[in-house]
Amino acid sequence: MMDLSNATFNNWGNGQQVIAENYYENNRRPATAEHLQTALEELRGLIANNRQWFSVIKVLMWRGYVCDGDFAGAVAMIQQILPDLKLDAKDMSRMNVQSFSKPLERWDISDAPVSGNVFMQYKDIASKGMEIIPEKGG
Repeated sequence: MMDLSNATFNNWGNGQQVIAENYYENNRRPATAEHLQTALEELRGLIANNRQWFSVIKVLMWRGYVCDGDFAGAVAMIQQILPDLKLDAKDMSRMNVQSFSKPLERWDISDAPVSGNVFMQYKDIASKGMEIIPEKGG
């Protein structure tokens, strides 16, 4: 039986739904290849051009899938999962300047290699990635 002592409950829809974030926080299972594939496929739907994969690559770095700055490794990982994608690691690394070289919470529209709505697209993709790409397990 699952220990739900830390869980919260929400009553909506077709009955009671358990929201167990607090439970899973301490019992998180390591990410599997299937988790990562599902997340990349979902993020792909948000991406309008290849350069926007930069945001996903940064999430892979933050989540421990590749070392910080390993654009070649991140591109290889993404292309292994989504083989029809053709990404350029050198081009991706050129985006890693100004606030884009910092953690997501420090991305700043006034200090980024892109501006306006384009900046918001990059930030939204990275934010979504942080929600759906789990930490790399063991």
